[in-house]
Amino acid sequence: MKGQSKSAKTVGALVSGLKVIRVLSRARQPMGVTEIAREAGIIVSTCFNILHTLVDERIVEMDPARKHYSISFGLLELTKGLTDGDRWIDFIRPRLNELAQTHQVTLVLWHRVSEDRAVMISRADTQAAVRAHMTLGQRLPLFVGAFGRAFAAYSGKDQAEIKRAFDRLRWENPPSFDAYWHDIEMTSSRGYAVDRDNFARGVTSIAAPIIDDDRHAIMVISAMGFTGQFTDSGLDAIAADLKRCTAEISDAMSGMTWKFRS
Repeated sequence: MKGQSKSAKTVGALVSGLKVIRVLSRARQPMGVTEIAREAGIIVSTCFNILHTLVDERIVEMDPARKHYSISFGLLELTKGLTDGDRWIDFIRPRLNELAQTHQVTLVLWHRVSEDRAVMISRADTQAAVRAHMTLGQRLPLFVGAFGRAFAAYSGKDQAEIKRAFDRLRWENPPSFDAYWHDIEMTSSRGYAVDRDNFARGVTSIAAPIIDDDRHAIMVISAMGFTGQFTDSGLDAIAADLKRCTAEISDAMSGMTWKFRS
């Protein structure tokens, strides 16, 4: 074969490892080792050892409670130079689903599309009969709500610039600019934003930013639910999980070049 010596041999362990990665990349939800082995066409013990190695290398992550495996953001780090279009959303969506089910809230991924707009590009709903809901593809002013506070806090804009944008916003229950600016300062210091009943009456949302190497927010993940369902401890738990999730994504995407999504 051209470009390959006659003595070259296929490395079986590598081939099996790639089969496992392909199976998990296609999966819509975390999988157990037996299911992965069957789909990959390898024996269970070999599959287990491969998964253990991939977990150590951060290519795969394991849910210790269920012993299920899914692709991790480490794989995205290996493909930074090749990742295009919306492929990275596939790495984020399983985490949105996980957080939505853990906390019984709606998870939304927002992407900045211009200097003054953001679009909802992914969503994960709970199984609750009654839940807060937004439409995929919906565009909103960049600085409104909890996700807007997160974008504003990591925008690089000064107070005067934020004030001009704030004056154009429409809320069901608008905060004063002083309260809004205080929220932005709190977001900068603690890494997440909260909107209680401002954007929409009866709805609370918590949001954390995915930031680039210049510490500007390129995307924001927000958790949304009815105000009455949130306790202080529950809100803190959601905020902590959002921060861990967005920090991991930010680290994985470090070094990538971002453009506004059209």
